[in-house]
Amino acid sequence: MTPLYRWIMAVALAFTGLSSSAHEYQTPNFTVIHPWADATPAGQTDANIYFTVSGQTQGDQLIRGFSPIAERVEMRSGPAADGTDLKSIPVSVNRAEVSAPAGPILVLRGLKMPLQQGSSYPMMLVFEKAGIVNVMISVGAH
Repeated sequence: MTPLYRWIMAVALAFTGLSSSAHEYQTPNFTVIHPWADATPAGQTDANIYFTVSGQTQGDQLIRGFSPIAERVEMRSGPAADGTDLKSIPVSVNRAEVSAPAGPILVLRGLKMPLQQGSSYPMMLVFEKAGIVNVMISVGAH
C-alpha cells in the first residue's frame, strides 16, 4: 500500500462520521444517495456497489473510488460479469440514477472480508469537479 493511498484512506475514514444518517452525501452540485451492496459469502472477492445521484445542477464525472475493505474499486458499464471497464461514470443533469443494477456500477475487487448484512463500510468517491465524497456502503438495505 503506497503512502499516498494510506493518507487518502485515513482522510476518508476521518470524515465518514460527518455523513448524514439518511445516507445522503452532499456536494455543491448534486447529492449522492444511499450507496449499497448485497451481502457476500465467505470467499467471494468482488461486490457490486450501487447508488443514486439527485439534484444535479452541473454535470460531473466519477473518476475514481477507494475503500479500505478492497484492493481496488473498478467502474464498469454494467453488472461485473457483463460490463466493460470504464474510465469514468458521468453525472448528467438529465439523469437521476448514476449507478443501477442495469447501468454503470462500481465493483469492489479483492475484498478483504465478506460484506455482512446490516453492516456499513467506508468508501471514498472522487469526482472531477466535486472532489472527494466520503460515503458509507450499506449492505442489504436497498
